[in-house]
Amino acid sequence: MRLPVPVLLTLLALTACAPPAVVPMDRGVYLVTRRNPQLGFGPPEEAKAEVYRAANEFCAAKGMVVETVSLDQTDPEFARPGSVSLQFRCVPPPRPGETNARLTREEAEKQLEDLKAMLGKALITREDFERKKKEILARM
Repeated sequence: MRLPVPVLLTLLALTACAPPAVVPMDRGVYLVTRRNPQLGFGPPEEAKAEVYRAANEFCAAKGMVVETVSLDQTDPEFARPGSVSLQFRCVPPPRPGETNARLTREEAEKQLEDLKAMLGKALITREDFERKKKEILARM
């Protein structure tokens, strides 16, 4: 069966407009991917926004927020669309005054140095130091 070109183009356009699907992977990690419908027109920022929107909606339905595990982005080339692949977890939202944000090595080192200085000046106890140190290292 051969479809007329206008019908084929309409079906293709509708497929490109479909929201990206969230696929469970393992250990609470999910995957969502999206191809950029444009060929050769810069990075696939629209596709990136769509995968994050899908991930946020998915986690929000569970009363949670997105934690990015990895984000892979392929820029478009001649006759090849760009694509975005997001691996994420749904984690509980931070309590007021807390953050789930990851720390860079430099940020963690600075916080640990400050913490050690506070311990050295007897501003915090050894137990407080160990507890906070564990929290900082967990956020790396």
